[in-house]
Amino acid sequence: MGIVFAVALLARLACQWQIAQWPILTHPVGDAASYLSWAERIRDGQFWGDRPFYQAPLYPYFLAGVQSVIGSRLSDLRLVQAVMGAMSCVLLCIAGRRLVSPTTGLAAGLLLAIYPPAIFFDGLIQKTSLALLLLCALLAVLSALPAARRWPTLLAAGAMTGLLGLTRENALVLAAVILAWIWLGPLAAGRNRPAGRDEPAPRGWLNGPFGARVAGAVSFTVGLGLILLPVALRNLAVGGEFALTTVQMGPNFYIGNHAGATGRYVALQPGHESPPFERRDARRLAERAVGHPLSDKEVSRYWLGQSLDYITDQPVQWIMLLGTKWCLVWNAYEIPDVESYVVHRQWSSLLGGLGRVFHFGILCPLAVCGVILGWPYRRRLALIYALTLAMAASVALFYVFGRYRFPLVPLLIIPAAAGIVEIARHLRARTRTRTPRTHLALTAGAVALTAVAANWPINPEAELNAMAYSNLGTVLAGQGDIDGAIKLFRRAVEGHPGSAEAHYNLGLAAALTGDHSQAVRWFTRARQLNPNAVHVDYNLAVSLERTGQVDRAIEHYRRAMELDPTDDDARRAVDRLLPTGDRHDPD
Repeated sequence: MGIVFAVALLARLACQWQIAQWPILTHPVGDAASYLSWAERIRDGQFWGDRPFYQAPLYPYFLAGVQSVIGSRLSDLRLVQAVMGAMSCVLLCIAGRRLVSPTTGLAAGLLLAIYPPAIFFDGLIQKTSLALLLLCALLAVLSALPAARRWPTLLAAGAMTGLLGLTRENALVLAAVILAWIWLGPLAAGRNRPAGRDEPAPRGWLNGPFGARVAGAVSFTVGLGLILLPVALRNLAVGGEFALTTVQMGPNFYIGNHAGATGRYVALQPGHESPPFERRDARRLAERAVGHPLSDKEVSRYWLGQSLDYITDQPVQWIMLLGTKWCLVWNAYEIPDVESYVVHRQWSSLLGGLGRVFHFGILCPLAVCGVILGWPYRRRLALIYALTLAMAASVALFYVFGRYRFPLVPLLIIPAAAGIVEIARHLRARTRTRTPRTHLALTAGAVALTAVAANWPINPEAELNAMAYSNLGTVLAGQGDIDGAIKLFRRAVEGHPGSAEAHYNLGLAAALTGDHSQAVRWFTRARQLNPNAVHVDYNLAVSLERTGQVDRAIEHYRRAMELDPTDDDARRAVDRLLPTGDRHDPD
């Protein structure tokens, strides 16, 4: 296991060194900026907060704890996460050893150690790194259960699942799978002990099938409750409503399940894709629709109701959407959020080299190969298979990001490692000629079909990559490097000429340099591509006013007010430019 830890740690440190100075890493934006701000508030004494949690809370509290010890330098935080990533690889190695064999465990740990998205995510200020550590720890604990059958182990498994749920809410679906496994699986019947463990089972009420089921389920549930119940009580105390983890399920479900859903993230209010807007927009739009104030749980129920109305009105369309999301979950492309693995690997020779030979589109066929060739281990791996399907379904039920589906990776790596070991064993023993041809044909066909399906180009990669370049350019512009920002914005436009966001950002950059004539050109093109984008009309109006086109500026200020009635800047601009008798709000 030492070699696994060393390889994983070196790979993460090398990657962090190569891309350490890239602006989106040195000046975090999006969720990363939100987490750091939240952690700072916790360190400043706002430990409990004053509202129910809207985002999963564990990672910001983890950041606050780590920063209290080592300081707030981002490089130090990434070093901690690199160590965490290496520990995750070791824990997966332990799980593989217990479930299949020592060789499989070693292969599983090394596969995770060199998996490029895992290396990349461990360098981000994102909860992905913590979620990976908790999931691998959970797998290591679960892998010991068929042999241990002791309530402390199940208590620990429940606690691990609860912590994972406070990091990524959809992971709570794993609790139902584990409880079903406790009740129906080898723990209840005493089957499936690892090879070499022939000692007699301990006597007592845990040894009987029914007693094992009850004791196992109770122990796991108690461990889960010890983690989740304090959070639920805290939400009740500060918000007056009981929420087990967060109050954002309704808006999140709506984002992935409405008439305009694509399976990827679509903001409730176009142009408001960052975390500060999400909670505010969900409440504002819901309250506007119902005509009266709503509590946090009522806001969530409103959006959930909107989704359920869509599902019941358009069941066929929803099923097709669900199928699209299922395909996105298993696709090789890593759908970016703010930070893009696909874009950043261009500046890391390590990520670029590894990414050409090992990615999700390779991992999936390897896992299928392991399921078939590792058929003798099917009982030992049954829980892993069930957890994999449950996690994939929980992602597809909402919407897909690369980092959202990332918890599938360690689950897939275990059967993939088993498949690699089985292939090596067959080759070493020269048993290929003894293997039935039908079995070989089945394996080859299933692997080939999975490889084609997983690597089929179903994502608008040019558009998504353009968004990532725009995000990088926005950070550079915020740092004052306007020339660098313009280069990235132009790269986004070249890659995807239909990107309204890239044209809008070019307009902003031109306006910052004082070239308002050029800004008008880019803003106008952005408006043509997306007439309903928030802020485009306002900034177009500003540049039009600066170039002396006052009448057109007033027109676009009014349009900005129509798109966003809360835009006081646009309202003040109209009041300033129009005579008193002509001032009026748009219809």
